[in-house]
Amino acid sequence: MQLRSDIILDEVPHKIEAMIITGKPAVQAKMAPPKGWVRVSDVWEILGYTYNIPHRVLIDPPAKIVIGYDQTLLPAVTEAIALFYYDEDKHEWIQLEQPPGYVAEEGQIAAITGHFSIFAVLAKPGVGPIEPSPPPGQPGTPTQPTGPVTPVPQANFIVRDLVVNPPKIDVGASSTITAIVENTGGLSGEYTATLTLDGEPISSKTLTLGPGESQPVEFVVTPGLPGTYGIDINQLDGQLEVIGQKLPLDYRQPVYWWLVVAATTALIILIMLVRVKSTVGARVAIGAGAAGAGAGATVLLADALKEIHIVPQKPTVGVRTSLQLKAFARYYNGTEDDITKQAEWKSSAPATAEVLNDKDFRGLLFAHTPGTVIITARWKNKDASTPVGVNCNILDMPVAFGVQPMRTISAVPVRKEVDAINIVPKNATIEEGQSLQYRATASYTDGRVENVTEKAVWTSTNDFVADIDTNGKARGYAAGITAIIATFRGKRGTTNLNVRRRRDDTS
Repeated sequence: MQLRSDIILDEVPHKIEAMIITGKPAVQAKMAPPKGWVRVSDVWEILGYTYNIPHRVLIDPPAKIVIGYDQTLLPAVTEAIALFYYDEDKHEWIQLEQPPGYVAEEGQIAAITGHFSIFAVLAKPGVGPIEPSPPPGQPGTPTQPTGPVTPVPQANFIVRDLVVNPPKIDVGASSTITAIVENTGGLSGEYTATLTLDGEPISSKTLTLGPGESQPVEFVVTPGLPGTYGIDINQLDGQLEVIGQKLPLDYRQPVYWWLVVAATTALIILIMLVRVKSTVGARVAIGAGAAGAGAGATVLLADALKEIHIVPQKPTVGVRTSLQLKAFARYYNGTEDDITKQAEWKSSAPATAEVLNDKDFRGLLFAHTPGTVIITARWKNKDASTPVGVNCNILDMPVAFGVQPMRTISAVPVRKEVDAINIVPKNATIEEGQSLQYRATASYTDGRVENVTEKAVWTSTNDFVADIDTNGKARGYAAGITAIIATFRGKRGTTNLNVRRRRDDTS
């Protein structure tokens, strides 16, 4: 990009244009060169823009800028010539580094820049032999220098010893790219090393090196796609092979590791300082400002609720049998709580198998007809479910003996819906070791009453106090109260059984 006959920009991205604002006489008086340097060119302000709208832009990768200077302004003995830019925030001139392998030409100087700014060429006077005056009678006679010409020192950088470790990785793994940057020149300067993968810039680092100094530069890459990548650090080439399956995230998307570290540190501090006594999952919202100033970041505490699950999973039961299901809450810190009594239970097909939701009998399942149902438990906006299979009992299946034909099952008209189940006796009392026969009757919506004692499913809510068999006969074991439940076709009847100590028990 030729801005003037004496100002050239090379290797600038094609979308970026530039223009020169010359002069700035009002501010040049404030731009005094650094101590020990003199200005040997005009002060140029180069402004970059895109889409014809001037504004400050960055150049990535850095471009080469060449600016001419007035040789008549050079000191008699010049130690160094360099290109500087003016930092308007710090109000000082900053020296730019020269391109690798650059050989200075008379009347111009080159440097590497990553941005547009105010530029000028400065020269540093040196100490050298004093030129003798012309002999008398020969005024103005030119004389040859009596000593050797002092070379102008420059900063010169080379990149060497590129290492890709390891050179072959799996997708999602990391490889470290290192190289040595050395200043082989005689002047200190800055050098920007840029890492590219397949020609695309990934990261840059700037080093400041004195004459003869060298320093390693290191980059870490984590490609998200399999393939073979060309590695380049300022024209020093290498190769990285990545194998495996494609990851959802592309490696080209930047990962702000400092945010990850900060969030992890904040989480550890919160866990150490805050102990939530409730078993309810807690969330701490860390806002980015005053209330209403924007969305905050949500951090999950270790004892926040993670999920709930049902035990047992995928059980199989027989017709006219019951099963106590349990629900447990699992937290992020690995602990669990029994929430059977707090969860809300539901069956996908109550006619096949129902699950109780009463306060004292939550999770208790009763099987009625063969089939499969889905049992769901819900707590704190979390759901858990399991399929339950209901099979025929062997006693309900037709059996053949000898030469007798198999018993056939004829079609029977469907009865009316069961309206209620009644258990007798009500609220009975027995002593430890005694038995009691219960009787269950079903009342239908058409007014009929049926004895379903042997058809109902009998359950005791506290088998330590008393249990009950499939025919409705209860037996007391220890003093206390238990509920006796009879379930038939989705309806249930309930009564209490009081077991007291034997009268001859003096303990």
